[in-house]
Amino acid sequence: RLADSSVLQQRLGTLWAKTEAVRQLLYNGARMFDAGDENAVIHILSSKAEVADVATHVVNEAMTMMGGTAYRDGDRMQRHLRDVRAAHVMAPTTDLLRIWTGRKLLGLALFGDE
Repeated sequence: RLADSSVLQQRLGTLWAKTEAVRQLLYNGARMFDAGDENAVIHILSSKAEVADVATHVVNEAMTMMGGTAYRDGDRMQRHLRDVRAAHVMAPTTDLLRIWTGRKLLGLALFGDE
C-alpha cells in the first residue's frame, strides 16, 4: 500500500507541520485584531502571503505524490492548483503583502503619506 511508504509518511508530516504553522500565524493575527492590538496587521498581512505559499507547496507535493493521476482533466487537484495560483496574483498580490509587512515592521505608513 502507498500509505505504508515511509517517504509518503514523512512528506505528509512535513506538510501538516507547515500548514499548522501558517494556521497559527493567522489565528494569532485574528486574536490580536479582536483584542485591538495595533500590531495585528503585521500578522494578518504576512499570514495571507505565507498561507498562499504553503498552499502552493502542499498542492505541488500532493500532485507529485499522486503521480500522473493528478493531471487528468477534471481531477480535483487541477482545481486546487488553479486556486492556489490565484492566491498569489489576485489583489493584493503576495509581493504587495510582503512590501506592506516590511513597511509596518519599519514603522512606515502602508499607503504612502498616511
